[in-house]
Amino acid sequence: MEQPATIIFGDMALFKFYGRLLPPSPIIRLTMKDLPKVHWEDKQLGLVLDVTMSIVDSEVIISCEANLYSTKDDFGEVYRRVFDMARAAVDCFCYIKGMGLGVVLERVIPPSGIEHNILVERPDLAKLVTTFNLDRENKGNNFDTMFGIVLSDPSVFFAVNDLIASIAVSHHAPINCGRAIETIREVMTPDGADKKQGWEAMRKNLNLDLAYLKFITDVSTAPRHGKRVGVTSQKDFNETINRSWTVMNRFLEYKKRGDKQLPLADFPLLS
Repeated sequence: MEQPATIIFGDMALFKFYGRLLPPSPIIRLTMKDLPKVHWEDKQLGLVLDVTMSIVDSEVIISCEANLYSTKDDFGEVYRRVFDMARAAVDCFCYIKGMGLGVVLERVIPPSGIEHNILVERPDLAKLVTTFNLDRENKGNNFDTMFGIVLSDPSVFFAVNDLIASIAVSHHAPINCGRAIETIREVMTPDGADKKQGWEAMRKNLNLDLAYLKFITDVSTAPRHGKRVGVTSQKDFNETINRSWTVMNRFLEYKKRGDKQLPLADFPLLS
């Protein structure tokens, strides 16, 4: 079957995104047609977007013309920016109304013309999780054990949630990853010890070099203090999430072992 032709406008290609407000409600039916057109440029990436958006009965419809569109990374950058714009529109409405609504983009028609469902995922991160699996029959190493550990301490629950939010809403990654790492440090700080001693205990018990953790916390410093700057490169962005996932894996292994230091033979020093 012949593939649909790429839709080109000059040197721009068209993406169509479709989504909805969450939670779905027969009471809240938001309609905001023909919102102001957004022209957005990222000179570092060389990315240019022209975006128009409407919300009709809580259904989100977005047209986005982009000058970069041929690779998976291009789509990722387009999606992140378009999703931010959709969130901004809904957040403005929620601020005025005092409501707590979210937005999800579920489908996209890329320049190829072939519609796809949108699933935000990082399957490469699954390879970093060695402590637990989904086999519920494998006692001590299964989902049920991890679920119990996560629920045993609200801090651990929130730290895991921060990591998931870092890929679900990617621009949250610097803050969320840094906060997750600091939460682990707080949980591992001995009673009566200060923050410095907490970091030392964390590094010793999880076999982590100072530089390994500092990479994550340095990326998070500016946005945590209100300076919402982006990560300088996609490589650094991915490395921040990868390291945070790895630290969490070691922390959960530490908890699984009854708060015992991880053996260097099995968990070599990360630097």
